[in-house]
Amino acid sequence: MAFEESISDFIDVDEFADEALIDNECVNGIFDRVYVNVGEVDSLKPTFYCALSDVVDLVQGGSVVVNDDSFTLADKQPEEPFCLLVLHDA
Repeated sequence: MAFEESISDFIDVDEFADEALIDNECVNGIFDRVYVNVGEVDSLKPTFYCALSDVVDLVQGGSVVVNDDSFTLADKQPEEPFCLLVLHDA
């Protein structure tokens, strides 16, 4: 018997996921601030990991709001069936 899971099992807001407003659509995913070191500069880069099917039409510069914080899309990195959104503070 094959083990089957749906994407929603990984991005359930009742567990550990967040809800985002992406171009006026509610999308569930995992919000994080990834540590980045470039030369002698340390910073945190906001990211949002969600279902690729939820952000197919999202383009660079698109609006993303998570936990009342506003961001714009800097980069979209598909990892079928998921997608990593790299964000900039708006």
